[in-house]
Amino acid sequence: DWSSDVCSSDLIALSKIASQLKMSFKKGAKLSATVSTKRICAVRGSSIRGLAAGTCKGTITVTPKKGKPTKKNFTLVVTKSGKRLPVAFHR
Repeated sequence: DWSSDVCSSDLIALSKIASQLKMSFKKGAKLSATVSTKRICAVRGSSIRGLAAGTCKGTITVTPKKGKPTKKNFTLVVTKSGKRLPVAFHR
């Protein structure tokens, strides 16, 4: 597991999530994500933004130029602005 800090107004880059989940990707690969907890977090371009305190669950997908896409689930805890707690990404 990997830990970092995320507040409800913070952005986390999809590339950072993918690398911390040990997903290999080369330059030119497409990174995308979907979240199932839309009230807690949202995908904004190439980042995930915390919207409210709670647990954010989603799936990140790495699509290489050639080959099959790779998907992994992630979970992170979003805290209120000003309060920082560790965030855990689960493989």
